Amino acid sequence: PRGTGLKVSTRSGNVEAPEDKGWSPWSEPIAAAQYLPVQAPNARFLQYRLSFTTETGHDTPVVEEVDIAYQVPNLAPRVRAVKITPGGKGDARAALDDPADGIRRNEKMVRPGRGLQTISWEASDPNADDIIYSVSYRLGSTGQWILLKDRLRETTLEWDTRTVADGQYFVRVEASDRLANPVGQGKVGSRVSDPIFVDNTAPVIGDLTWLRQRGGVRINLRVVDRTSSVASVEYAVDSADDWQAVLPSDKIFDTPEESVAFNVTNLTPGQHQVTLRATDAHGNQALESLLVTVDAPPEPTADSK
Repeated sequence: PRGTGLKVSTRSGNVEAPEDKGWSPWSEPIAAAQYLPVQAPNARFLQYRLSFTTETGHDTPVVEEVDIAYQVPNLAPRVRAVKITPGGKGDARAALDDPADGIRRNEKMVRPGRGLQTISWEASDPNADDIIYSVSYRLGSTGQWILLKDRLRETTLEWDTRTVADGQYFVRVEASDRLANPVGQGKVGSRVSDPIFVDNTAPVIGDLTWLRQRGGVRINLRVVDRTSSVASVEYAVDSADDWQAVLPSDKIFDTPEESVAFNVTNLTPGQHQVTLRATDAHGNQALESLLVTVDAPPEPTADSK
């Protein structure tokens, strides 16, 4: 109203309590208008002060609403975690929980088996910007990053590791908000996974021999794996289902090369198929078959009677 006045001043700081150090001085008061620039410097917290004056003592300015428009500087997205699990999206959990799949895990190394792997990650943007992702991998800790997929909007990706050689790999997920910001002002955040050991090569069964014994055979063999340790050796006689485990010569499977010798007894006379199955620490399997012949026991003679 006529004869009254209204002025605005502001101050700012990076700590919440205005009485603490670190706040700017009050800016010079300026006459209020519908739109005014904030005079205080950029900071985390802002305080405004309205000064009312009147010449008559009867009329006074009225403030119905105060709006302050601000813009948070663009901050980079955060990739909080990168996980790799065996199998495709549909069976990753089942494969992880199946002890027969040859999967071993610890805090330092992820050993998720062979074939399809599911890469998943957790990410967020402090400005609530839309994010797009790119996923890369490299061999070892010093290899060249190779792009696997970019412009992703989902937070999962299936990786067919049969397209790479066996070895230790790292996976990197990069999150970008460039599409939600002016050109050149987008930010990128990234995270590298724990090492994943890719092993898609089956062990090799070699030096396979057998000898006849009374009522059975003795089988000797050697199993060699190129990348990991041998986990088990089994055999089945005239069957595809009834597998019997055997131990190596040193009684423990713990190296990439193991020698195995065992007896198969109580075989009926005639020919039998013995199938051998060797499995490495990552679930890769090799199969070999032997045709063995068991002689009939000699007929009793008159002297033996």
